[in-house]
Amino acid sequence: MPTDGQSLAYIILAHKLPDQLARLVRRLHHPQDLVLVHIDAKSDQAPFEQALADLTGPNVRLCRQRFAIHWGGFGEVRAARSALGLAFELGHWSHAVLLSGQDYPIKSQSEIRGFLAAHADASFMFSSASRDPWPADGRQGNDTWYWDGNLLRLRLRYYRVGRYLVPLPGWWHWGIPGLARIPGGLRLRQGSAWWAMHRPAAQWVLDYGDRRPEVQRFFSRALIPAENYFQMLFDASPFRDQLVQDDLHFQCWDRWHPRVLSEADLGPLLASHKLFARKFDADQHPGVLDELDRHHSAPAESSGPAR
Repeated sequence: MPTDGQSLAYIILAHKLPDQLARLVRRLHHPQDLVLVHIDAKSDQAPFEQALADLTGPNVRLCRQRFAIHWGGFGEVRAARSALGLAFELGHWSHAVLLSGQDYPIKSQSEIRGFLAAHADASFMFSSASRDPWPADGRQGNDTWYWDGNLLRLRLRYYRVGRYLVPLPGWWHWGIPGLARIPGGLRLRQGSAWWAMHRPAAQWVLDYGDRRPEVQRFFSRALIPAENYFQMLFDASPFRDQLVQDDLHFQCWDRWHPRVLSEADLGPLLASHKLFARKFDADQHPGVLDELDRHHSAPAESSGPAR
């Protein structure tokens, strides 16, 4: 890969919709960029290999190491960390961008690359310290991540029993249960699971996790640690002041989950200053992806800052 500092490393976590995944990779792929795809170990990889057969090569790869990703578990963090380590092995890049297989760009390839090149020292991630005003609808809005400061996701220990996560106290002393202690050096933070970290910060976060196995053990028993792990480690880094409070994603929330976007959302999607959106399902609403592709096949306009 070139070493001009302008390349990107995309990490995509996928578990279904192989043809849609291939479409996403085609839209993202640039000769200077790296695309690493992690397929959930619970999914059959063969359909994904077939869908990506004409795309895989030196800069587009399926991750060799696969992890089972269960809702609320540590597998998502393990998969992202492993793919991030592989990205460092494979070449130089300016930013690592974490996406899901149901994400899709809502800006052109040149706009995405240009925006991140213009913010070479910045990392993009929501990281709330729980001081945010909680919205009346009980959920974060599209542009801001809110956290009410509830600590039970971190203070209890969660163990998987079949499909379910069972919470238990963090420790027992003389038969009295207690809450788990946050590892030293880390402050409470929470945010969206999706991010774009510039290279030095991503290296620092990866190395910090490797140096401190007790941090990995702590988060492996947290609930939905993908919304705390990277935020809390990044906050402990010397790059914390270079954080932009934005995960660069457009989303429309239906209570606690982003709903599937359709053609009816095209107006807000095209008007948004975000770079990506989620989530899409080509089996339900293929037309919205067609329209996004059609729009970005025209010459791209200069993009403003994501907000």
